[in-house]
Amino acid sequence: MKVFFDYFGCCELVSDSFDHTETDLLYSVEAKMVPKEDAEDPELEKILDVVQNHNLMQYADDTALDKKTFTAMMKKYVKQVRMLLKETNPSREEAFVNEMNEYIKTILKNFKDYDYYHGTCDYDAMAEKCDEMKAKAEAAGKDASGLTHLQEMIVICEYVDGMKPTFHFFKDGMYTESY
Repeated sequence: MKVFFDYFGCCELVSDSFDHTETDLLYSVEAKMVPKEDAEDPELEKILDVVQNHNLMQYADDTALDKKTFTAMMKKYVKQVRMLLKETNPSREEAFVNEMNEYIKTILKNFKDYDYYHGTCDYDAMAEKCDEMKAKAEAAGKDASGLTHLQEMIVICEYVDGMKPTFHFFKDGMYTESY
């Protein structure tokens, strides 16, 4: 089994045990409702299997994930992935930016129709990775002053046909481990 991790959030996001489709940009997983593991009455309390199995956390209304905040977070995330791609897959960078910009525009058009999640991040590991990325950028003679903390991946849940919850993960911001 392959498990996919958020490169910047340093946390598990999803595995290949779910039915999935892929594009150049996205790894998409169809989820289903299952009984919540720690529920008093599992028949009454349901949760999406992807959320339960990988400890994803939903951005709630009180976190103020509005269009403006989402856009700022995605801008930072795209910048981080570009830095990663320059190092690991330079020929992919331009296509990633173009595909991501189009995808973000699509999301913003119907922003309220989606749910937004993130992994259960390891903040100490994120700080170490941030320092590592900053050092590499500075060693390459680039300005890294804006790199003060990392933005974890925002996982987008779309209800396809209004019914099927489908989670979209950005392939370029993940790495895999096989078990």
